[in-house]
Amino acid sequence: MPSASDGQAATSGDITVTAERREERARDVPISVSTVNEADYALITAGGGDIRALSGRVANLNAESTYGRVYQRFYIRGLGNPDYTVNAQSPVAMYIDDVVQENAYLRGMPAFDLQRIEVLRGPQGTLYGKNATAGAINVVTAKPTNYVTAYARVDYGNLGTTNVEAALSGPLIKDVLSARVSVLYQHRDDWVKNIVTGNKIDGYDDFAARGQLLYTPTAEFKALLQFYMRSLDGGEALAYGQYVDPTYGQLPTGRDTIALGIDPQYKVRTRGANLNMSYDLGFATLTSITSYQAGSVYDTGEIDGSSRENSISGQGIPTMHQTTQELRLASNGNGPLSYQGGLYFFNSELGYWNTSVNNVGNSASTTADSAAYQIAHQNTDSYAVFGQLKYRIADRLTLTGGLRYTADHVDFRQVTGAYTPDSKNLLGLPQFDTDPFYQTAGRGPDSVFGLPTSASTSGNWQKVTWDVSADYKLNDEINLYARVAEGYHGGVVAGQAIYSALQQANPETILSYEVGVKGSLFDGRLRFDADVYDYDYRHEQLTAYSIASNGQELLGLINAKGGIGRGFEGDITAKVTPQLTLSGNMAYDYTRIKNGTLVQNPIDSSLTVDVGGQPFPSAPRWTADISANYTVPVGDDRAIFASTDWVYRGRENFEVASYLLTKDFSPGNWEGGARLGYRLGNASISGWVRNIADTRVRYSAATFAGYSVFYNDPRTYGMEMAYHF
Repeated sequence: MPSASDGQAATSGDITVTAERREERARDVPISVSTVNEADYALITAGGGDIRALSGRVANLNAESTYGRVYQRFYIRGLGNPDYTVNAQSPVAMYIDDVVQENAYLRGMPAFDLQRIEVLRGPQGTLYGKNATAGAINVVTAKPTNYVTAYARVDYGNLGTTNVEAALSGPLIKDVLSARVSVLYQHRDDWVKNIVTGNKIDGYDDFAARGQLLYTPTAEFKALLQFYMRSLDGGEALAYGQYVDPTYGQLPTGRDTIALGIDPQYKVRTRGANLNMSYDLGFATLTSITSYQAGSVYDTGEIDGSSRENSISGQGIPTMHQTTQELRLASNGNGPLSYQGGLYFFNSELGYWNTSVNNVGNSASTTADSAAYQIAHQNTDSYAVFGQLKYRIADRLTLTGGLRYTADHVDFRQVTGAYTPDSKNLLGLPQFDTDPFYQTAGRGPDSVFGLPTSASTSGNWQKVTWDVSADYKLNDEINLYARVAEGYHGGVVAGQAIYSALQQANPETILSYEVGVKGSLFDGRLRFDADVYDYDYRHEQLTAYSIASNGQELLGLINAKGGIGRGFEGDITAKVTPQLTLSGNMAYDYTRIKNGTLVQNPIDSSLTVDVGGQPFPSAPRWTADISANYTVPVGDDRAIFASTDWVYRGRENFEVASYLLTKDFSPGNWEGGARLGYRLGNASISGWVRNIADTRVRYSAATFAGYSVFYNDPRTYGMEMAYHF
């Protein structure tokens, strides 16, 4: 990827990461890890993009969402969870400043004012609060400084795309108290015409802010207090139906036109606070990380991407709380033995409701119109003890071992029922006790539709996992490493029970092997890393689709018998000349569900299909990224800069299904961007374009009550002005 959006190219020298909770050179860490700096990230998201833009630009990382600017689903080495239910969990852990973002809506917090983003591949847990079977994404934000610094960046492009990002940092009390304030505002006009309602849709307003205080009263103690929030209106992914409609014929396939029975609405509000305290005891450093996050969501949309008011849904999340506490002790010094260990607590409370309205005629006297509702509540607790020992047994050889004990507990309960929808409150949760409409016979949940149904379940799981690695310094510039790790993810409960019986999946585990090489040559002008891996997935948690004898497509949560994956990743960055930097990555990922994985037809339990042999969902076989950055000095502290980046994502399937259809696959494609600009001192002005070729690519699909696909953004272009001091 290009190394700087403002023309100040980074060198190909050492990169510092905190992948093992210490600041280390990336090549000294015996884990497959890739980094993206702030300037690279700003470049690829210039057109209003979010963290999904990392897909393919980091080797063997894929990302997609059927909810747009929230609920991003990540896949590392083919491992991820395509489930789009409210309480879905992911085998890829995401952290922002050492705090896990477990809920899918919390992880949508925009990444801004960054130091870097780290992507760790393979099972994690012996160093991290929340365990993960696939890997972890660490977002590291910029911290308060003891000197005054600030920046502002403003982008404006077609479709009314606007990005404003700014930060101010400096001391409040010299050497004792410093602060940093960061803000981000992103906007896009409504640009997609809904031919059913006649309105334009798909615009958004996204505002996020973060405030930080860093207190350092002594050389031994420091405390970082962070507050942050987000307010998002609009920006939900649009579901493009893929069939012939009786009224409109073949539904639109162009991105700027769609046929939906209603205009979707989306409102997301999140907030949180973290307190990170550390004390240097001399022999070790004691760290405490406390966090609290909360939020609320309301959205409406078409489930099936149809032009009729059919299968439209409303959803609300009035209760979304997450609390975490981590206590960690890490040794100091440069002796042959080092260690880290910790305790971890996680609690999440999630309360939500769903409504689904079908065949809407809004008649008060007939049961031809139908609707269903779900009110659900889930409480999750997780406790863990983890630790790692690292011993340098020779000048060039270091061995590392880690252990983790995890205990998970989940309580889930819900009430579901059916009712006659009210045209005046079509998508809201019906208030049966207070709304006169539902107090009329035949409309409420105690009508001819039947009484409400209550269901509940709980689960307790525990597991000891481990990892072992060896790091050998071939010389001062090249390291070899090998790692074996076992990962674990606790059991889950399916939250889509508004449509079917309550579902539950048991824990999944993975045993992963990898060997790799990292290093630099030619005085740091060439930096590279590569690895090969093989893993065995056991009881993989999957969301699978079945088709009933009546043609209805149904969603189910299963444990696969297992799965296998193998492949390689390689990154290289070369400073060819003082002006030209080239970089790229290539990855290969072969995945396959093991035979004996049966998907049962929910209507006829005697009908089952073995989905063994299918690849994992959203796991392209090949991915690659190529980029170039060229800077031409034109005087004292002035330069012209140009960059381009291209990413390839190979053929992939979107779903695991009891019927394997070509529509569930996306062909391979390239997508690129470019920037050209001028820098004068601390100021720069540039023009950019994303998706240069205006390729239209399906990046996800949904099979429920119909079939719909989700497209990438069209070509966007604009100007940026930036100033740093």
